[in-house]
Amino acid sequence: MLDTKLHIQIATDVANISTHTLLLEISESNIFEKLEKFQISVPEKILEKIQKARETEKVFTFYPENENIFEVVIFFSKTDDRLENRTEIFRKFSKNLVYVPDGFVEEAFEAFVLTMYEFSLYKTKKENFDKIFFVEDVSNLAKLESKIPLYEAIYAARNLVNLPPNDFYPEAFAQMITSRKWNHFEVEVFGNTELRELGCNLIRAVGQGSARDSIMIILKPKKEISGEKFGIIGKWVTFDAGGIQIKPDKYMLDMKCDMAGAAGVLGVAMYLDSLPELPLNVVFGLGIVENMTGAAAFKPLDIYTAYNGKTVEIHHTDAEGRLVLADVMSYVEKNFQVNHLITMATLTGACIYALGNDISGIMGDDERLISTFIDNTSPYENVWRLPLTPKMIKAVESQTADLQNLSESEKAGSSMGAAFLSHFKGDAQFTHLDIAGPAYRTKDFGYMPVGGTGWGVKKISEVLLSLV
Repeated sequence: MLDTKLHIQIATDVANISTHTLLLEISESNIFEKLEKFQISVPEKILEKIQKARETEKVFTFYPENENIFEVVIFFSKTDDRLENRTEIFRKFSKNLVYVPDGFVEEAFEAFVLTMYEFSLYKTKKENFDKIFFVEDVSNLAKLESKIPLYEAIYAARNLVNLPPNDFYPEAFAQMITSRKWNHFEVEVFGNTELRELGCNLIRAVGQGSARDSIMIILKPKKEISGEKFGIIGKWVTFDAGGIQIKPDKYMLDMKCDMAGAAGVLGVAMYLDSLPELPLNVVFGLGIVENMTGAAAFKPLDIYTAYNGKTVEIHHTDAEGRLVLADVMSYVEKNFQVNHLITMATLTGACIYALGNDISGIMGDDERLISTFIDNTSPYENVWRLPLTPKMIKAVESQTADLQNLSESEKAGSSMGAAFLSHFKGDAQFTHLDIAGPAYRTKDFGYMPVGGTGWGVKKISEVLLSLV
């Protein structure tokens, strides 16, 4: 597994801090008491400038003489936009940084850690800078350290999305997962041969145009756990060229991110696996494929039989994610008798047109779970409910087969993706997250970086744990 360590130090002593930028956050605190803590004397003329900066709420920088600290930056945060203030400042001052928050320490730590993420695996020249979070009250230390496994899982999901598709394809990702030491989960891997024997023909069809095998991975609890059962399913298309109905060239430039749903699902599994005990009965299913244009690629009007026995007519080879999810969903529902199915995927461009780049669509019939997702206030991980009506569910029925993977009769593309998936939920209640917008960014947003964001790791984890 990739290095997912935060590489962020938590400091409680000023003694060994030197040649760093000291970033002081000030809201109601006394500025000069904080400066004194770091043994920084301030000339009278600088004191006046600091006070003026405070009155106008501007960032103030000065360079202390004959001190260990290289540079002092003071910024004045307001409660109503504290999080945005912090993330913006962190990006400006990211080299050899000691950050001293002012109140709301757990929130500050989260903002600092997630903003300071960087992906430099493929940089020939790597710049390693100290990133130090200073804790004034050591009683907060245990709380902060307890959050590290969650943030490492988010880092892992971001890293997975950012990896290049020539180095990381279905077999490589499967090897990465199976080589990890899992505390609470057993890993089952199904390659092309096993998928054929199982009758998972939809996931196999998507991968036919690639030289790479299609793979399904199941993570199931090692021990029997009481309570309601959850199945969490992720779409892992390592590169999506669109199949023979190929994407225009510019739309392929972010198609390594078409596995962000499964990367987030795996991040949730990694976080739950880090806990002393697995707190709920949960099974994870990942469908890992590459959608390419080879001679054996599946075609429009092909018909395939899914794992649950339903026949599906292909109407578009770039509506492939729902095919991958469908087989994994029905396999998990049938073999583990789950009560709740959650799917997460970069499923439709239509969701971006509907909700923009920052919000995920949520659909389904699991009212309690959907309400819990909506009520959860994880920063930068917002959801908006989209309709899923009986008319939509019926609209994906085919005249030739049981179903078709794309229907033009209803124009609500995101909802129609969920409508197709609803035919594979069996007896389980169903929640679908379409994260096409927020999963991968070309411009940072709060603590969400450019590239893979790890969307869903924090939100799904918090939602699941709130139900225990």
